[in-house]
Amino acid sequence: LKNFGSGLSSFSFLKNLKFDFIKIDGNIVSDIADDKVDHGMVESINSLAHLLGIKTIAECADGDSVIQSLKLLGVDYAQGDLLAKPVSMDDLGGEKLSERKFSGIPAD
Repeated sequence: LKNFGSGLSSFSFLKNLKFDFIKIDGNIVSDIADDKVDHGMVESINSLAHLLGIKTIAECADGDSVIQSLKLLGVDYAQGDLLAKPVSMDDLGGEKLSERKFSGIPAD
């Protein structure tokens, strides 16, 4: 990565856009229980997001150890097949997404 901290990869760009959420990619989330580097990356992304007032969503929360690690790190929301399988548009029927109940990381 060349010139990290400038242009589109700058922290000021992230700070000034005022995102509501940052979704943490599943490629680094899926191994956080076993990989120190991935764990550190998720921890750092989560800390920076919270410092900026941004909530975090972790993709690929597909195992109990991953979910427990996300809880310990204070990640706000999780997505994954363990939590809920993808739903086809046909299965949604006439239900509005705004009427569906969504939740964060499940409690123990």
